[in-house]
Amino acid sequence: ESFLSRCLCFVQKKHAVADKSGIWMIKLSPMKVNKSPQNISILTKKQSLTIKNVLVGDVWLCSGQSNMVYGFGASKRPADFKMDYPLIREFTVPRSVSVTKEDSFKEAPIVLGHKFTIKKSWTPCTSRRTAGAFSATALFFAIEIYKEIKIPLGIINCSYNGSLARFWIPVESGRK
Repeated sequence: ESFLSRCLCFVQKKHAVADKSGIWMIKLSPMKVNKSPQNISILTKKQSLTIKNVLVGDVWLCSGQSNMVYGFGASKRPADFKMDYPLIREFTVPRSVSVTKEDSFKEAPIVLGHKFTIKKSWTPCTSRRTAGAFSATALFFAIEIYKEIKIPLGIINCSYNGSLARFWIPVESGRK
C-alpha cells in the first residue's frame, strides 16, 4: 500500500456558506483512528488555512475545581516517571467569567493572582516540560486510558478553582 493511498482515505470535501457575521461550520464525517499526524486544509476564494499535526482518536472533557486545575508540574513525581506520550494532547480552556454564552475565547483575566495564558493548540505530552502544564488529574487519567486502548487521546482541561457546580449548568436548563 502506498503512502498516497493511505492519505487519500482522509480526504473529505465539504462546503459551507458563512452567515452575515462571517460565522460558518462544517461537520466532518466520522474518521478511523489515526496515529499518524495529518493536515486539515481550509480553502476559500480569498485565503487558505492549514491545521497541521492532527490526530484522530478519543477526546475527553476533564472539568472541575482545584483538584482538576492542579498542574502536573507542581506535583511531587518520581524522577523516572515516563512523560513521553506524543499521542496524548491537552487543550486548556482559558478561565473566564461570563453571564452570557461565549462563541470564542477571550484573553483570560488574572484569577486569584494567576494569569492564565491561552493555548492556541493542543499540547502533546512529549516531555516533563510540556507535561508540567497539564492538569495532573487529567494527565494520569489519560495515561491509564492510553495504556488500555492505545489510540490518540485529547483531554480538554476546562476547570476553574473554587467554582460552584451551579455555574457549570446553562441558565436555559432551568437552574436556580
